Amino acid sequence: MVRVILWSSFAITLGVGALLMCFSTLATVGLGVAMVVFSIGTGLYACWVTRRLGFTARVFERAVQPVDKFRGLNGPAYLMVAAGFVWISVWCVAVIGAVNFRFPGLTILALVLSLMWTAEVMRNVANLTASRVIALYYLRGMQSSVQFSFQRALTYNLGSACLGSLFVPTIEALRILARGLNLLEGEDEFMFSCAHCCLHVMNGIFSFGNSWAFVHVSSDRRPVLPSSIGDAIATGTDDKRGGDFVGVVFQIAAYGRGFVQASRSTWGQFEALPGMAALVDSDITSSVCFLTGVTSGALCVAMAGSWAFATHRHYTATVSLLAFFVGYLMTRIGMALPQACVGCYYVCYAENPGSRLFDDTIPERLRKMQEGRDPLVVPTPRFPHPRAAA
Repeated sequence: MVRVILWSSFAITLGVGALLMCFSTLATVGLGVAMVVFSIGTGLYACWVTRRLGFTARVFERAVQPVDKFRGLNGPAYLMVAAGFVWISVWCVAVIGAVNFRFPGLTILALVLSLMWTAEVMRNVANLTASRVIALYYLRGMQSSVQFSFQRALTYNLGSACLGSLFVPTIEALRILARGLNLLEGEDEFMFSCAHCCLHVMNGIFSFGNSWAFVHVSSDRRPVLPSSIGDAIATGTDDKRGGDFVGVVFQIAAYGRGFVQASRSTWGQFEALPGMAALVDSDITSSVCFLTGVTSGALCVAMAGSWAFATHRHYTATVSLLAFFVGYLMTRIGMALPQACVGCYYVCYAENPGSRLFDDTIPERLRKMQEGRDPLVVPTPRFPHPRAAA
């Protein structure tokens, strides 16, 4: 699945870009060139991460296994997809009416940004629901109610979902841009010193707002404690599952925080475990989910753009662009469950590495990284190769 997504994203975006250029209008040619350039970048990225596909596939496989234990865990994602469909249908009517406004271009741009934010909120609601259920299973062995978790995501955690949907995509995009600039080498010392400065700033901001925080945001503020943990808190003794009194209190205190506090707590746990931050930093599961949405959007462009060119030729570019956004956003909402499972897999392991629910997938990778025998984790500006740093 991972391999198919990477290479189909390259092939489909390349083919759709060529199709748009064949329509031979100025706007469609511009869109086609953009898609072709993006497809080339996607192909180079697929070649760069080829050696990491096996590990990524294994992480996906292990992360989604707990889903079978919870009936209806897919339900919130399906409901959010249905709500997104209804909202986008109403939104399309608004876009048609925006043509008659005094500044139609600015109005449509505002509507597009609003749609992107709303769809991201819907995706994060499904993300929060799945994260709470899976995280409580990993850390406490609890069989949580999917319905209660969904209601909680729509009420207590909705503010964090809205805040995260507004800032996380922007922060992560700017961080990727800063890291890309630092991968380049040149003779202009001033320019690259500025690039390094920007990277440090974005890394600092990233610790205050990242997508890993939703695992901690989604958990309960007043958890129902098993008797063993309750006894440990009351008496100050060790818990039967291996966690001491301080660790138990830390786990309970970390749950139900606000988005910014959860971001700092989660990234702090990654940095506290040797090698974990570098492993998470090189993870490509989020890229796989992103390219899944891009592939779906490109397929929508092929169908909607061809129909518009045959019936309303002057609106081909507009219809194609809107179809891409609709296909991408709807697919991203549907991909909330596997992405939430992967997030819980990493975060819960960092919080409780000794849990019996985890296999040797992450420990083995961390051991290879520490021994310098892991060819799958490519050095990045944030985490250079140990020998290069020395």
